[in-house]
This record gives sequence, structure tokens and C-alpha cells, in this order.
Amino acid sequence: EFEGEINTKSTGASARELLGCEWFRSTFVVPDYSNMKAWTKRAVEESRLGHTTVMIVPARTNTEWFHEQVLEHASDVLFIR
Repeated sequence: EFEGEINTKSTGASARELLGCEWFRSTFVVPDYSNMKAWTKRAVEESRLGHTTVMIVPARTNTEWFHEQVLEHASDVLFIR
């Protein structure tokens, strides 16, 4: 169970506001897919604080953000069909 949720699809707040707000110790995130590098970078920063972030992201395995943020730092990666 998560302490909080950040969902760019169901809130009136802008993606910039949600990236800048305080996240929870365990957060479920539905990011703005147009700026995945910023969202995955923030998830890595939260991880360094000892926080858990679970994100639903597009499987863009050919991108810089996927290799530098997800593969480099994620403890688990699941592909859903």
C-alpha cells in the first residue's frame, strides 16, 4: 500500500507542480509521459532518500532516460502486456 499517489492524468495540478511537490515515503506515480527524463530523475532522487516510488511508464527501452535512470537504478522492472 502506498502513502500517496501522484497522477498527472487525474489532477488539476501541472506536471511541473507535481514534480516539485513533496512526495511520500511510498508513492505511486503516473507521470507526464512527455517528460520522462525529469520524472525518472525525481524517482531516483526519492530513492536516495530511502523512499519507494512505483511508476507506470511507457516501455521506451531505446531512450536515454530508460537506460540512465530506470535500468541503472530501479530495483525491479516489469513489462505488462
